[in-house]
Amino acid sequence: MIYLGFPIGSDIGWGVLGKEVVLAMAQLADVRLLPQPNDNQRIVDEFELFQIRKLLAMPKKHGRRIGSFWKMDGPVIQIAQGPVLEPYVPVLAPPTTVGFAVFEANILAPSVIARIRQQYCHLAAGSSYCADVLRQHGFSEVSTILHGVDTNLFSPRSERRSFFPDHFIVFSGGKFELRKGQDIVIRAYKVLQDRHRDVMLVNSWYNGWPQFRDTMSASAHIRYVPLKNNDYAAWMNDLLFSHGVDIERVITVFPRPHRLLPDLYHSTDLGLFPNRVEGGNNMVLMEYLACGKPAIASFNSGHTDILRRENAVLIESHRPLERCNAANEVTAVWNDPSLEETIEKLEWCYQNRDQLQSLAQQAAADMRKRPWKRVAEELLEVLRCAENIQRDFENREDSSTGSRQVPLARAPAMIHSVPPWNTENSKHEFANLLPTIRPYTLLSEVRLVSLFNLALYLCLNDVPGNFVECGTWRGGVAAMLAYIIKHHSKCERRLYCFDTFAGMPEPTEVDKHRGIPANLTPFGAGSLGAPMDIYLLTICRLLDVTEFVVPFQGLFADTLPARKEAIGSIALLHADADWYESTLTILENLYDKVEPGCFVQIDDYGHWEGCKKAVHDFERQRDLSFALHAIDLEGVWLKKDA
Repeated sequence: MIYLGFPIGSDIGWGVLGKEVVLAMAQLADVRLLPQPNDNQRIVDEFELFQIRKLLAMPKKHGRRIGSFWKMDGPVIQIAQGPVLEPYVPVLAPPTTVGFAVFEANILAPSVIARIRQQYCHLAAGSSYCADVLRQHGFSEVSTILHGVDTNLFSPRSERRSFFPDHFIVFSGGKFELRKGQDIVIRAYKVLQDRHRDVMLVNSWYNGWPQFRDTMSASAHIRYVPLKNNDYAAWMNDLLFSHGVDIERVITVFPRPHRLLPDLYHSTDLGLFPNRVEGGNNMVLMEYLACGKPAIASFNSGHTDILRRENAVLIESHRPLERCNAANEVTAVWNDPSLEETIEKLEWCYQNRDQLQSLAQQAAADMRKRPWKRVAEELLEVLRCAENIQRDFENREDSSTGSRQVPLARAPAMIHSVPPWNTENSKHEFANLLPTIRPYTLLSEVRLVSLFNLALYLCLNDVPGNFVECGTWRGGVAAMLAYIIKHHSKCERRLYCFDTFAGMPEPTEVDKHRGIPANLTPFGAGSLGAPMDIYLLTICRLLDVTEFVVPFQGLFADTLPARKEAIGSIALLHADADWYESTLTILENLYDKVEPGCFVQIDDYGHWEGCKKAVHDFERQRDLSFALHAIDLEGVWLKKDA
C-alpha cells in the first residue's frame, strides 16, 4: 500500500495537480489518500469525486501511533509545501519516503536544509530549478519530475472562434502577484493597445490571498493600490485604467472550474507569461500550449524545462531581482524579464501571426508527452529508489541514546562531488555571469557551477591546454568558459566549440530516456537548432570574448577527426552530445588529447541511456576505469589519471 498526501480540487493549481496525480497513480498501484481536515477545495466532477472518496484512508486505521505521530504501514508520497517545505500531512511520523517540492526561493537557510533531511528520504522537485537549488544547498537526494497536462481536456481545435474573430486577443493568466509578472503585462499591453485598435486583453488574475497579491507593491512598473473591499472586478478595472489601459477592450475573468478553461484559452490568440520565477512549470502555461495556442514566455526557472525556441516566443533578457523577508534578508534572486523585449516580442507576434502556428503546433506536440500518467509513473519510479533510503533511516539508531541518526543521503554508486569554489569572490563572479548566460544554455545551474570551477582552477593554477566544448547549442557555456580564459588565464589558450548549430542529429535505437526513444521526446532529431550568428556570436559579443572562441560547424564525425590536431593539448573537455554515437566519437577523438590531471565533464550521462553506454563502452575499449563524480542526477565529471 502506498499512501498519498496531496491537496485535492478542481480549481486551484495544487488541487488540480493532486487530483490528477492521485487518480493516475490509482490506475498503476494500490494507493490510499490521506485527507487533511483543513483542505476545503472542491471537486466539481461527480465521477472524480466518487473515485477520490473510494481512496480515502485515515492514519489511525492504517498506521500505528508513535508519540504524537502516526507511522503508516507503507511508503508515503506527500507534498512538501511552503517556503520551508513542510509536510502536507504533518501528523505522519518522519521521514516521509518522497516529498514533492515546488518553491520559488533560491536561497535556503541551513535550518531549512537540516529540517528537510529529517523530514524526507527523497524530494521530487517540480522543476530543474528547484532541484538545482536543493543540490546547491547540500541536499542531493533529489529527482526532477515535471508537471503534467490533461491532454484529453486541453488539446488543439480546428474550428475558428466566433468570439470577436476580427480582433487580436491577448491572454494572461496566473494569480496576480509580483512573481507572475502581470505588471509587465500591463505595461507591454498598453503599448500594443495604443498602436493597434483591434487588440484586446483577457486577464485571469484573481488572487484571494492578500499576502501574495500585495507583493505587487514592489513593482517598478505599476503603481499598486491594495484591494480595500471585496469588489475584485472594480478594483482590477481601476488598476488597469489608472495605467492607461482601455477597459472597454478588457475582459476580467473570475475563477472558473478547470474543465471550462479550454473554452477560455481557445477564445484568445496569444498567451503572455513574463513570469519572474516558477518553482514548477506553470500549469496555466502548459495547458495553454497544449491547446495549440502560441505564447510569449520568459525563459527562466521552471519555464526552461518546457520551453524552447521551437515551441514559444521566448523573453530571454533578464536582470537580477532580489527578494527580501521582513528582516530585510535576501531570500531569493529572481530573473526580472525585460519590459522592452516583452514589448518587442508582443509587437512581433501581432505582425507575424502566420509564423505563430508552427510554434503552437510544436508546443501542443510537446505537451502531449507530459500526460499525468507519466508524472505518476515517474513518482513511482522515484519511490522504489527512495524506499531503500527509508530502510536506512529506520535501521540506523544511535547506540547510546536510541535516537534516530539521519544519513545525509543514500550512498551513491559513484562519488557525489561538485568542484569547490576556488576563491570567495568566484561565487559572486559566477552569480553575476549567470543572468547573462542563462537564456543561452540548458545546463542545470549546478553543472554550470562545476564547469566554472573546473575552468577557473585550471586558469588560476596555470595548467596548460585549450578548452573544448562539443555540443554548444546557443553558446552560454562557451561564452562563460571564454570569459574565464579572458579574465583569469595566465597562459594563452582558446575555447574550441563544435556543434551542428542546426539541430540534433538522428539518434540510434539505444538513445532513450527512461526507456522512451529520443525521437518521442521534445529533444529528438532536428530539435535545439541554434544558428551560430544569432546565438553564439551574440552572447560572445555581450561578454566581449569573441576573440577567444573558435567555432566549428558540422557533425562531430566530420569535424573532430579533421580538427583535432589543430586543437593541441586539452585541459578541459566538455561533452554535451546526448547521443551514443556522438559521445563515443568525442571520446575516441579527443580523450587522448586531454592532459593527465585535467578534466572531462559529460552532461547527459544520467539522462540519456545511449550517452552512459558510450562512456562505458569507451572504458572497455581502452581498458580504463573512470572515477566518475556525480554533479547531479545527469552530469558527471572526471579527472584524467596522471
